[in-house]
Amino acid sequence: CLFVLYRLVVRVDYVTVRCRDVRVYHRFGTKEVFRDISWRECKWGSLIGAGLPDDVGQWRIEDAVDAAASGSIQALLGRL
Repeated sequence: CLFVLYRLVVRVDYVTVRCRDVRVYHRFGTKEVFRDISWRECKWGSLIGAGLPDDVGQWRIEDAVDAAASGSIQALLGRL
């Protein structure tokens, strides 16, 4: 089988944080492809109420090294 996760994260500092996930599943030998799409969004002013940090630095990934250690970002998105 094949399972793919596409994730798009859009952060507009001091305005909003959005995450769109598209999951695609295909079982080999069949002609069926399943797709699941989910949107999550939180206005910047509501982050603290949702238990998320409103500090821009905690939402920032600067380079590939930071991206490799982006488990913290993934944890934040899981709570979005």
